[in-house]
Amino acid sequence: MRKTIAAAMLLTAALCQPALCGFKIGLVGAVKGKVEQLDKKTAKEYFVPVSANTPPPVIPGLCDPARMKWCKQGDIFYYSAPAIGDDGTIYAGTSKHFVWYFNYWNKGLTPPTTGFGLLAMNPADGSEKWRALTGKPARGGAVIAPDGTIYMVFENLGSALGDTREDLYAITSTGTVKWIYQGIGGYWEIGGLTPALAADGTIYVQGSRLWAFNPDGTRKWDVSNGDPYEYVIFSSPVVGPDGTIYAVCWPTEETICAYAPDGTRLWRGPNLTTYPITSSPVIGADGTVYIGAHDDHGEAGPLWGNAFFAISSGAVTGSLKWAFSTGNGDVRASASIDTDGTLYFGTKGGYTFYAVNPDGTQKWSYNFSADGGPGIEGDVYNSAAIGADGSIYFANELGAIFAMNPDGTVKWKHTSGAQAINWSSPAIAADGTMYMGTTYGYFYAVKTDSLGLKTSAQWPKFRVDNKNTGRR
Repeated sequence: MRKTIAAAMLLTAALCQPALCGFKIGLVGAVKGKVEQLDKKTAKEYFVPVSANTPPPVIPGLCDPARMKWCKQGDIFYYSAPAIGDDGTIYAGTSKHFVWYFNYWNKGLTPPTTGFGLLAMNPADGSEKWRALTGKPARGGAVIAPDGTIYMVFENLGSALGDTREDLYAITSTGTVKWIYQGIGGYWEIGGLTPALAADGTIYVQGSRLWAFNPDGTRKWDVSNGDPYEYVIFSSPVVGPDGTIYAVCWPTEETICAYAPDGTRLWRGPNLTTYPITSSPVIGADGTVYIGAHDDHGEAGPLWGNAFFAISSGAVTGSLKWAFSTGNGDVRASASIDTDGTLYFGTKGGYTFYAVNPDGTQKWSYNFSADGGPGIEGDVYNSAAIGADGSIYFANELGAIFAMNPDGTVKWKHTSGAQAINWSSPAIAADGTMYMGTTYGYFYAVKTDSLGLKTSAQWPKFRVDNKNTGRR
């Protein structure tokens, strides 16, 4: 697929001058973004206070009292993994399925402005504290800085794919927009962009390039993803203990690259796949970097047919340690890593959830058709959360929420019918409540047996922690 995309880029580049033509598949070109500092009057226009924090209605059949603390209906949470603040406030961004945008562009129409934005919800009942109405769909999860600032990517929809861009927002803990950096990337149908937050406050985010920003929104540096046409990468970077940044890049096929805190590329890994990687890397205790990918369905190549990879890290490494084959399933979401190094992830296709040993051998697998009933088949687009009780929590696309025991048996399952759950990876609060959003307009607060995340786990959830920092 990537070879076809590259050929299309070359043909378009030959026929068009940059000032006159735009690529229609997420290409941004060499145009750099710009920061927009908002004055107080403009910032207030984004902020919508909630005058009455009334609890949301109970939805019959979905808010099962045996498993649900509360659930609410109305907003669509597609790619946005929730984050939890120090005071328990839940932050999540709203969006719509991206095929919806295509339905407008294919007719020559601009998608309408809607109430997309960032929601802040009370943990007790899901009532809103406030919402920052950007009018743009969220393109990733919320990230919370130590001062309470929330960083998030929103998609600025244009009249066509070619003039649609990704913007990085900084929003205060009270719901006002501090600044916007316009144009970190363009449109692509799959994947999400969640920033990573370094210990010194630097914000790293991926798009047409790998970007580094200061907390005030000024650009620190940016480097190419390895593609001369600046093809948009829809994966999210992570930061290691020594400050090294690991991110997906495209030197010939997509792989992992390591960057120093000043943006210098340290190494690049082996070519993994020709299909866009939407999984974000995760880092084990020994420094090994793990990444999921498309299995390329048997195309020629030494690593094709595999969908999960372990890569040695360090200043001058990047060599492949091992590759794992799912048989016939892409790994679209990030893995989670338990205390003993066990890696947990699900697949798109194959309807299977895996536990893999740190040496790359399979520990166990669970196929959703094993126990029958609703939700027996379904792709997994979200990352699992490892609870303090040792259980592994995740959901599949057909609305089944699972709690798995470490030995691969099902502890419990809650089925919510066709209220599918896609890329919204769960977070588990200290009181045992697990939060996640759905593609069909629901947000769940699920009661678990786990008082928070498993602190001894090497990488217990999407983006490591409940603030989604992406930093080990």
